[in-house]
Amino acid sequence: MNLKQAFVAAVVAVSANSASAIVIDDFDTGSGRWDGIVNNVAAGTTGTGFARTITTDEFPVVNALTVQINDGPLLAGLYAHSQDSGLTGISTISYDLNGFDFSADNGFSVDITSVDITFDPTRSGVLTLAVDGVSVSQAMNDIAPLSSGVAYFLFSDFAGVDFSNVATVDLTIDGTNLPALDATIDNFISGCFPNIPGAGSCGGPPAQVPAPGSLALLGLGFGLLGLRGVRAKR
Repeated sequence: MNLKQAFVAAVVAVSANSASAIVIDDFDTGSGRWDGIVNNVAAGTTGTGFARTITTDEFPVVNALTVQINDGPLLAGLYAHSQDSGLTGISTISYDLNGFDFSADNGFSVDITSVDITFDPTRSGVLTLAVDGVSVSQAMNDIAPLSSGVAYFLFSDFAGVDFSNVATVDLTIDGTNLPALDATIDNFISGCFPNIPGAGSCGGPPAQVPAPGSLALLGLGFGLLGLRGVRAKR
């Protein structure tokens, strides 16, 4: 195991301890390769029975992007997004969940198994998750500073979404700001992630963090209680 693999294993062991997990897509089912067709559409089904559709947008020219699922030994069980040198593209995996109930969980996670990164914050691939039309985006430079990592999307970040009745989920890799982006992902799941800051309890809203002023008042209150206890002993 190399340093990068050890780091990822540690992150998964400490942070991704999901008490229960619903596998949306592990990319082990179905296979294919789609090259260079604008707005290409490829339909299929995940191993857990969800309908899956892949669309691509490429610019400024066609033949700029290749997407693959479970395609050959090097990409077994992976989704791959690969842009040609100097060119950009976007690929989206859409899932028809038909009113699925995720209310027992508190977030989604996606394993980024490899990605091109830069030290320029304005040049990064972007991973976006949309749930019933409400989108949350993260820079892949931040998710995977060592070229691999785990992206977490907390339910609390999706304002107004009813997670007891989810119709559609869309997962997008956007290479607009990073020509020649190559990325692979795996294990798109919903689960309970108790160790992720701000996630809150499963099936409930995130825990409220007291404001600094509230913390100061709380400390003062404990101090007064302590003083009262000392006086009582006298």
